[in-house]
Amino acid sequence: MAPKEQSRVVHIAANNSATYCSNQIKTSKYTWYSFVPVNLFEQLHKMGNVYFLLISVLMYIGEHTDFFIGTIKAFSTFGTLAMMMTVSAVVALLDDNKRKAADREANEQAANHIHIGVGGKGSKDKKAWEQVKVGDILVVHEGDELPADIVPLFCSGEDGACYVSTANLDGETNLKLKAAAPLAQKALACGQSSGIAIEDVQQRLHVLSEARVEAEAPQTSIHVFTGTFTLQQAQDSLSADNLLLRGTVLRNTKFALGVVIYTGRETRMVMNSRQVPLKLSNLEGVTNSVMIVVLLAQGLMAFFSDLLYLSQKGEYEDLWYLPHKALLLPDVISYWLTFFVLYSNMMPISLYPT
Repeated sequence: MAPKEQSRVVHIAANNSATYCSNQIKTSKYTWYSFVPVNLFEQLHKMGNVYFLLISVLMYIGEHTDFFIGTIKAFSTFGTLAMMMTVSAVVALLDDNKRKAADREANEQAANHIHIGVGGKGSKDKKAWEQVKVGDILVVHEGDELPADIVPLFCSGEDGACYVSTANLDGETNLKLKAAAPLAQKALACGQSSGIAIEDVQQRLHVLSEARVEAEAPQTSIHVFTGTFTLQQAQDSLSADNLLLRGTVLRNTKFALGVVIYTGRETRMVMNSRQVPLKLSNLEGVTNSVMIVVLLAQGLMAFFSDLLYLSQKGEYEDLWYLPHKALLLPDVISYWLTFFVLYSNMMPISLYPT
């Protein structure tokens, strides 16, 4: 087991030797090799499927062995059950394919990446979201969604301010005020307070060649962040106001330039997302409860029928026109199983899908 990360140090305009998780996201549940076992496991959470599967097994045993008397063909129940479960599996597969398509669309979106060349000057290129790494420098324009959790180094707003919409994270429609690290904003602005073009900022990235960001380990709170920005001997403290989260959208700000701190499953958005839940409708929940009652009633009826049969059995053993089959189990058990299977029609499988 890997040791728990305490904090991370991200160097700006330099290669980061540490290895972090990919920025690729995956919300789909199935792969080509896991679909059958995982979907089967999910479907067996439905009491009805378990009930009819067990009844089918008992029918098959009674039909092909001498443990008890089998009177109903197993295929009559199992065939219908297999058809129902196949239809449910196809629906689940189609839903999962839609999730895969959405994942692919998100992962293949293009981010504006700044490549640091010789002399520390930056040049802009495109990079797929899934290829974004910790330490990359990205530019986000107004209306763009953030591809990762980023500490802004320069914002075009007054005094390094910018606004983001967090509706995708917390549902709030009011804009949140964020700010670039003051030392980085000052170094890249070179005394200018406004009207700075992104191309000018790119050409000044060399001033951050010795800068670094130290950030806390990934955690779930979207309202808390602690870290420091260090440039030579000067240092700024960073808070949640200095972190732009994946899934938020830049608003009322021409552009923001920042360094990627968290990617993929370590971003706040993904860490707060839940696994795709097992879908059970309210009706299926009620059906599961009713099935337990029916199962108990069926067992009791089979038990009383078993007792009545055994108490009257001696009167019919000598009748030549009633064949008697030698059973491997004790009579009290074998005939209880016989009646239990017979009473399975109390809950006909045709009612379950309707």
